[in-house]
Amino acid sequence: MGDQAKQVVFRYNDDETDADVEVDILGDLPHYVVGDIVARRGKTWKVVRVLSDQALIGSQQVPAYIVSVTDKV
Repeated sequence: MGDQAKQVVFRYNDDETDADVEVDILGDLPHYVVGDIVARRGKTWKVVRVLSDQALIGSQQVPAYIVSVTDKV
């Protein structure tokens, strides 16, 4: 697992039950910031909040980011 491995949780319209988790082993996903526009689920979403955390991938602890997005672009 690369040094830049991370977990990204996309939370849609501030609904914690409506989320997608992506494990980014190679560190290919960008570091999202408020105001970024992302394409997910066939729609365009605007990043409204990014929270940092930690997650376990296997037995290794990696950075985790909770990216809240809204479809109100």
